[in-house]
Amino acid sequence: YLMGILILVEGQYFKGDVIVVDGLEGTVEEVGVRRTVMRDNRGALHSISNGLIRRSTNLTRNYAIAMVTVEGIPESQVERAIEVLDRVGSEIYLDPEWAPRFLEAPHYNGTTALRAGGATLRLTGRIRPDARIPVETELRRRLAVALSQAGIEPNRPAIGASPVV
Repeated sequence: YLMGILILVEGQYFKGDVIVVDGLEGTVEEVGVRRTVMRDNRGALHSISNGLIRRSTNLTRNYAIAMVTVEGIPESQVERAIEVLDRVGSEIYLDPEWAPRFLEAPHYNGTTALRAGGATLRLTGRIRPDARIPVETELRRRLAVALSQAGIEPNRPAIGASPVV
């Protein structure tokens, strides 16, 4: 009960927040003194004893970060791909249907890996807490189309190939 009281008093998370507990990610449906109830993105309902929670991650406190990575960009096309990422970020930010979900325009955030199969680029932007999943999904869709239209074809690993670390 003590952990439940601390969770409530400290405001670690509230109903409607998206959290990660014990490797499970879901939306909080109930926070009580004894347990936290959350529903994952497949619809499964998880009841977690507050006394067993040692670490929780709140993905939606005040804002969330939409993050999309694009892997396998050939070295010769990295700069062009960065331009595409920034353009797609600006376009979705200015789109009247999607604009209310954003706190800042998504933009190229960095090159997170360099491998034999190509570079991994990251696009990020601050968004409203409840918009992470639909925004990331739409960004992936728009990026796939925009990269293809720009003639940028990410390298794909061969089936059964192990990634280079």
